Amino acid sequence: MHLLLIVSSIFVAVGIRIFFPIPSPTENGKLCWGKLLFHFAFPPLLLLMTALVVVVMGYQGKMWGIKAGKFSYFLSLAFLIYAVFVILKNLYQQWQIQSLLTNFPGIVIEDNPCKLLDTPFPYAAVVGLWNPQLVVSEGLIKLLSPPHLKSVIAHELGHLYYRDTFLFFWLSCLKTIGFSLPKSEQIWENLALMRELRADLFACQKVDHLLVAESLIIINSYLLNNRGEKLLFECPLYSSRLGERVENLLENREGKLVENYRETFWLILAFIPWIFLPFHSVG
Repeated sequence: MHLLLIVSSIFVAVGIRIFFPIPSPTENGKLCWGKLLFHFAFPPLLLLMTALVVVVMGYQGKMWGIKAGKFSYFLSLAFLIYAVFVILKNLYQQWQIQSLLTNFPGIVIEDNPCKLLDTPFPYAAVVGLWNPQLVVSEGLIKLLSPPHLKSVIAHELGHLYYRDTFLFFWLSCLKTIGFSLPKSEQIWENLALMRELRADLFACQKVDHLLVAESLIIINSYLLNNRGEKLLFECPLYSSRLGERVENLLENREGKLVENYRETFWLILAFIPWIFLPFHSVG
């Protein structure tokens, strides 16, 4: 019976990814966080909850008269061990990054403390899981005019305000845990785009929207002409969907941000496997 529970959860998780279309990042002027988060997070969460329930029930006893088996138990246990390994590995990487940041000199840009990266590559990002910090490069400071640099800093402050590094740390863990689920990469790209759209609109509340759009174009033009340069960190300023970000900026000049989180309520359905726990009896 436990194996049937596992197979059923896999069918539901895969079915949601296959038979439901990938939500667009925006809909009627709203950022569709709810739909995208549900499509992205529900399948791996359902598998995790199912595995956890099977391990808690154990391989002894029966459920609805059907004897529990060791195969489903150890399969679930292996999956949970893998999930814990993924989380610990990502936490260790974040600790390494946090330790690395202490070696960078500190500067102040627009009254905001930043860590300065000694590279000609134009780079700006919020880095770190605990106490995330702004990191900018000398290349970015030289490439942009002061007003454009201010717009980039305003964009990164949006990531700080919304705690994006914390949210996307856990989402990246779910992405790795559910690596075999279909459409993970496409949904992840839409989530990443929506994260940037939200930070862009946050910046528009601080600076002119045209400055934000121009900064994006300047930086992306540089990066397109210097693809060979590598960095220790991910560079979120580069966007393969630049047109969508610029278009969104032009349509939302005042930076009005409307977000829809309603569908995240349905993530509670990932805990459905726990209702089967009382039906398991030992002996």
